[in-house]
Amino acid sequence: MKIKLQVKQLVYLVVAFLLLIATMILLIIPQWNIYDAKKQADQGNAEGKVALLETLEDDTVFESQKWNIIQEYMLIQPVEQFNIFAGPSYSQVQLDQPTIQFTWKEKLPYLKQYVKEGPLDDYFILAVKQLTSYYKEMNQPDLAKQTLDQASERTISSSSLYYNDLQLERIDFAINHKEYTEANQLLETFDEKLEKDDYYWHAKIGQRQVEIAMKQGKLQEAREQVNVILNEYKQAEENDDTIESGYTADVYESLVSLKDRIENSINNPTTSTVKGRIMYSDGKPAANVGVILRHESGIHGAHGDERYFTTTDRDGFYEWNFVESGRYQVILGFSFEQIDGWTYPSTMDDWLTVGDQPEVTKDITLRPLIEIDSPVNQEKITTDTVKFSWEPVKGAAYYQLHLAVDIDDGSGSISSSFPSHIATNEIEVPVEEIYDHTVGLSMSGDEPDSVDPLTLLAFANPNNRFSWSVDAFDENDELLTRSNGYRLGNDTIGHLPFFYLKTRTLTEADQLLLDKKFTEALKAYKTNPEDKHSQRMIKRLEELDE
Repeated sequence: MKIKLQVKQLVYLVVAFLLLIATMILLIIPQWNIYDAKKQADQGNAEGKVALLETLEDDTVFESQKWNIIQEYMLIQPVEQFNIFAGPSYSQVQLDQPTIQFTWKEKLPYLKQYVKEGPLDDYFILAVKQLTSYYKEMNQPDLAKQTLDQASERTISSSSLYYNDLQLERIDFAINHKEYTEANQLLETFDEKLEKDDYYWHAKIGQRQVEIAMKQGKLQEAREQVNVILNEYKQAEENDDTIESGYTADVYESLVSLKDRIENSINNPTTSTVKGRIMYSDGKPAANVGVILRHESGIHGAHGDERYFTTTDRDGFYEWNFVESGRYQVILGFSFEQIDGWTYPSTMDDWLTVGDQPEVTKDITLRPLIEIDSPVNQEKITTDTVKFSWEPVKGAAYYQLHLAVDIDDGSGSISSSFPSHIATNEIEVPVEEIYDHTVGLSMSGDEPDSVDPLTLLAFANPNNRFSWSVDAFDENDELLTRSNGYRLGNDTIGHLPFFYLKTRTLTEADQLLLDKKFTEALKAYKTNPEDKHSQRMIKRLEELDE
């Protein structure tokens, strides 16, 4: 059978084939590349990050899809929240981060593009704030201000919510740089654009006006202003039920707190100015670091609205006026980039007493983390001694070693201090001495059988993983730096502080212990009372029953 094709039909087939190829090139292949890039990125593969960057430069990819990639992988973290809060008695890490992390060098051009051309949505505001924050960190306040001004221009004819949000950012920027005249001008212009029933934004404006008056030492004026705002709120509340709930009422609650602070400052003559500077030990100022002054009464709690909160300026300085008397600790907020490879050297007893003098200064120097040498990288130790060694720290009078045991629920480890006042940057410890060392018990309840057996067996478990860290102190017992901290980049991660002790094997009694059969384990240990390991475990189990 012969099939005859006319020339016209052949042309149609060729054209259809070419259209199919073009469709694959322009649509199908780019879409598959996006899918594959996201899949690899979500799995944490470095190739996925490279593929996403290539997609952002691909002219065949839809613009909306490029914005989506920027939103999902570069704007996932809110810049108004710091990644890490660290202090003497309090620490918090924001872990809601994408699987892969783009460096600022990689994402900077795309954030700038989003601010200039991206859709006007919540991500746009996020991009503006993140880019502004970056410029402040890089000590480029002019670029930060320029970003805010240009972004504000884009929102004039769009949603009032985005415009209003950016006005507050511009005002806060001026206040933080002590440009109070400009801040008041912006507040006045902002207020004129609002409707009478924009209660939330009127309250925000009033809050800034009060804060400016306080920063300038005009306490009586600040009290009058805050009373006017609160009275206006009460009158509006009688006519409009909608302001009783939600975020509108929340801002007025913060104004009530601000009023109390003003009243206390006026009536309490022992208020002080607390100020200081935060620097890296290499001489670079720590710009745009969050600084919280927290009273001892709430030192461990999570707070949504900090009473004394500010950020450092371009030169690392911070300041609060009219701080009430009491004992406080300073908590610092960092982005990952700011703290990577560095530490805020503080200890539990690092308190700041306010009220004894009119001005209190608290300077903080961030120091590089100590590099550790051995044992590292999950080394299996089979010798009778363990040699711990680390790089020497300039100015250190002595070192403190800490040992940690991984715990059963996989949530981390539990540690305790080992030898103190180590004079040099190394120490060789007998393994038996480590076996004798205990850590605090991890418990899921109040009963003895709720104890995690890994913490009870501690370092005598050859199958569990251990870790260690070291602190350096000066001759005045002040902490200089530590090895344990945030190591996030390839150039700062260093050696991993993990190791195993493989000089003994688990006994039948050990296995009973790990199975939480504590009574049976105690009986099994007592069958061999001359054994040193049995002696230590008998003592631990009997103490557990007390």
